[in-house]
Amino acid sequence: MKTQLFIHEINGHFNLREPKSRKPTLVYMVIRINGRQHKISTQLKIYPSHWDTRNQQAIISPKLSNLDNANNELLNKRILSYRERFNQFKMYLSSHIREIENQEELLIQYITKGERKAKVSKYLQIIDTMTKVVSRTNTIKPSTKESYLMELSKSSDSGFAAFILSVNKAHISFSDINKVLLKQYETFLYNCQKKNGELISSHAVRNKITKFLAILRHCSDYGYFDHEQISGYKKPRVEETEAGIFLTEDEVNRMMKLRLTGILELARDILVFLCYTGQRFSDLKAMKAKGILVKTEFGTCIRYISTKENNEVYAPLLGPAKQIFKKYKGIPTGEFISIVKKVKEVARKAHIDREILRKEIRGGKVIIKKKKAYQLIGTHTGRRTFINNSLLHKYPTYLIMKVTGHKTESAFRKYVGISSEEASKIFLKNEFNKQEESQIEENVIK
Repeated sequence: MKTQLFIHEINGHFNLREPKSRKPTLVYMVIRINGRQHKISTQLKIYPSHWDTRNQQAIISPKLSNLDNANNELLNKRILSYRERFNQFKMYLSSHIREIENQEELLIQYITKGERKAKVSKYLQIIDTMTKVVSRTNTIKPSTKESYLMELSKSSDSGFAAFILSVNKAHISFSDINKVLLKQYETFLYNCQKKNGELISSHAVRNKITKFLAILRHCSDYGYFDHEQISGYKKPRVEETEAGIFLTEDEVNRMMKLRLTGILELARDILVFLCYTGQRFSDLKAMKAKGILVKTEFGTCIRYISTKENNEVYAPLLGPAKQIFKKYKGIPTGEFISIVKKVKEVARKAHIDREILRKEIRGGKVIIKKKKAYQLIGTHTGRRTFINNSLLHKYPTYLIMKVTGHKTESAFRKYVGISSEEASKIFLKNEFNKQEESQIEENVIK
């Protein structure tokens, strides 16, 4: 026994994760041993208004519904069980002094009785736990879930598993994840290289950190992680990135004329469909599953509920979008990762290779690079193409926003990607047209 431990000073009580919430919130058992606090989730929730803070239990009342009383009764049984196990833990420590050094692991074993693994685990176990949480959380969209799982992949060179191996942490627990560890993870990411030897961009670092924080929030919901451990942590700041590119109508037509098969054909059709409807890639499945075809005197549109904004959108079937809809007998869809890769290949085949200057920040250094247009194409290119070409055709912003489903102009403006060069051409063209009109007027007068 290396430290003193007074058994009657070991206290335990129950807390609500969000006591001011109007929705059901998790109930934790908080145990303090020698000034150190341990939180163990009951894995059950309660409405804060149903919680009796003084008696540390859920309220059972005829004023509540039968379902609420049943839920609260279940929680009270769990609380009683945890109290009994807590007393057993204290009794065990009193008679097994040599085990005091393993008090945290013993505490979890006694309280949970195998309901979940101990917090102290090998790095593979903590990654496996995070992966299971992401996989079984139904509130995460499929495309988002796929990107989270990629961040947790043990084969990734820039994932969390690679990081904890690089800092030589043979064992890591959720309680080890704090602001200091996240800052170390940032440094690790800034020094990660892509396959071509380049450092990953600062924007990519921020995206990876954002995804990891979201994963931790879900782990917190299941009681594995206490989110207070990283309170005050701020994600790395990056300069506002330039808007992605959009395609000209001529470039879209060149893609349409390509003779393609298989996944390349599907990728091309999806991109072109988005270019002429202005919708998100993530909304295609929602349009296919629950979209309603609305026919008007001028044409057809698809009415559906946007998955991101949860608002009603009418997507018009314009130009090639009508042909593609007819070809697939509905909305073309595909897996996000494979489509993104193939879209670039399709654009390369269509010789969409105009050079574009791009400012990138890698490893804290600003780098100016020349990029081919096809290298910068992604699934959001379709939405940007619709927006920017509509603006060039002088459609008003408010009208375009109704079609794309944007609720705010600030969110809409992020998609406006008319370059300085393109803007200059518009002014030159207008000036040229004015001169021509002036010349015609002079000739008429003469």
